[in-house]
Amino acid sequence: MSDNNGSSTGTAEEKKECFKEFVVSDKFKKMIDEAFKKTKAILEQRRDDLNKWEYDQEHEFSTIFGIEGKELITIKYYSPGQQIDPDDAEPMPLNTPSEIEVYAYDFMRDGVERLLGICNKIEVGDRECDKNSIFYRYGNFLNETALKLGAARISKGQTLNALPDKYKERIHVEILHRFKEINRLTGRDSRVSTLCHELSHLVIYKENGVYYGGMGTDDILPQGIKKTNDNYTKHAAGLLQKKSKQVFNNAYNVERYFEIEI
Repeated sequence: MSDNNGSSTGTAEEKKECFKEFVVSDKFKKMIDEAFKKTKAILEQRRDDLNKWEYDQEHEFSTIFGIEGKELITIKYYSPGQQIDPDDAEPMPLNTPSEIEVYAYDFMRDGVERLLGICNKIEVGDRECDKNSIFYRYGNFLNETALKLGAARISKGQTLNALPDKYKERIHVEILHRFKEINRLTGRDSRVSTLCHELSHLVIYKENGVYYGGMGTDDILPQGIKKTNDNYTKHAAGLLQKKSKQVFNNAYNVERYFEIEI
């Protein structure tokens, strides 16, 4: 069955009988459509800021990250044929991503451009049954708000071995229960910053000398620390305070760049 949020709580058999039609009162579609449109607007603003790159933009950048744009940082990228090893599996040397040093400014400029490219390929669609899930699909977004696991999640390997023409069929963002409880569209701890956080997880993929995908970030936390939102947030603040270059690998730090009002 489903409620007016468009959240499915039925079994797989029940889902086979669901109606594949647009529902005007579907609150989920309205919510995610608004958030996705504003996400693209925020990304466009950040692209403009990085292209302008005058004193104000440079100062804001270094304030958010604790690192100046001219400093070198290390990023990871994958190549054709590689896979992402499961977290609980023994890493395979064949799948170890390559590393390259880039300027922090270039990483963010190119990363924002790639995220915009992804957003221009995916969409919020009408409600339909998803053949691979018991949840309803809205284009590239899955309504999993019945799951109380967090706000959103994404499988970072969806851009692996994929050029942009494959994004629409491969990428999906899972929207979880807490996303509905976020009462801010933009700014700090908002729906937009949450979507930017998740999209930044998508791995960087290099093919024929061109970098595709997202920003390759992770949710970083020291070993042994309980995985809670508060602990992730505290660790991000610690990285900023220490001026650690790891801020560009950590989605909880990267999302801060998108916590703006326009």
